[in-house]
Amino acid sequence: MTFSIPTNKIKKIKYQARKLASRDKATPREIAKFLGYLNYLAQAIVPERLRTRALYTLKDKSLQMGDWDTPIPITNEVQEELRFWMGEFIMHNGKPLIPPEPAMESASDASKVGYGAYCYQTKMQLAGVWSPEEAAHSSNWRELEDWLHHTDNTPTVAYINKQGGPIKELSEIARRLWLWAIARNISITAAHLPGIQNTGPDKLSRMGASWKEWMIQPTIFKMLNQQYGPFEIDLFASTMNYQLPTWVSLTKMLGASAVDAFSLRWTSPLLENRSPRIARFWMFPPFNQILRTVAKINREGTKGVLVTPDWPAAPWFPILSQMNLLSIELGKAMIPPRNSQAKAHKDPPNMRAWILL
Repeated sequence: MTFSIPTNKIKKIKYQARKLASRDKATPREIAKFLGYLNYLAQAIVPERLRTRALYTLKDKSLQMGDWDTPIPITNEVQEELRFWMGEFIMHNGKPLIPPEPAMESASDASKVGYGAYCYQTKMQLAGVWSPEEAAHSSNWRELEDWLHHTDNTPTVAYINKQGGPIKELSEIARRLWLWAIARNISITAAHLPGIQNTGPDKLSRMGASWKEWMIQPTIFKMLNQQYGPFEIDLFASTMNYQLPTWVSLTKMLGASAVDAFSLRWTSPLLENRSPRIARFWMFPPFNQILRTVAKINREGTKGVLVTPDWPAAPWFPILSQMNLLSIELGKAMIPPRNSQAKAHKDPPNMRAWILL
């Protein structure tokens, strides 16, 4: 059962919206009158608050500078909202009286270091670090910039459920989120989850950049790519350290072309619509996965470049040495991932590139 606007009300709203939009100026009283027509529509139109935010802002600012009957210019933002009420709102007419059970449920958290999110249904995790510019924002901004369902940030709950709020910067983030959701016929509800219970995303948001997130300096990667590539796929990457547009993540991650490199074949392109020739891969695996990586390279005859620490005592080092590969000393080539505030390790290992031709 849904709550919908009757036909006669729809006609009245469209008429009033066209009437207001046809003018260059309007008084706060006239704007308030139009908002009065829309006041009850939140029960039937999901984006009602989203599509009246500019109208309310203009009315309130105008009253601060004058009285109810002083005409004020109608802004472009208000005109955009009026166009919505001139017809587009009909597509959103109808809202369940009893909210359905959510098809997807998630939680997120944001710290000064980074952000973390977790989807209960898919078990997908998302974690990353803020750039210096992003880290300078308030905690409310950092929290809103995430996709979330459950959060321990009370203002975030309010801005999402009310489709905006008084702070323009935060309201714009909420607006973008809702426009994205509405375009995909998704309804969002935010719920407060006490911080003591929000342990998973909180931990993810404070992880920062672990060793497995570090990357090879882009200039060194570029040199190797020019001489021994072009590489098509970055087999061990994340949102913070991928070197190629096509990359594979260790776990489910937004932007990844595939998940779990070890579940894929390394002898041909991993994705459709690629050349049938043997692909060349960029491989910079986590240190504890190097032996497994070398074993798979041996089994499948993988082509590309493998980068490892220059550790002759490691169990995989003699195996690579016996393969008669060209190898290149890279020195201190490992750096923290992009957009990370993590400091470089005091004594990072020397690195070596193994050329698999």
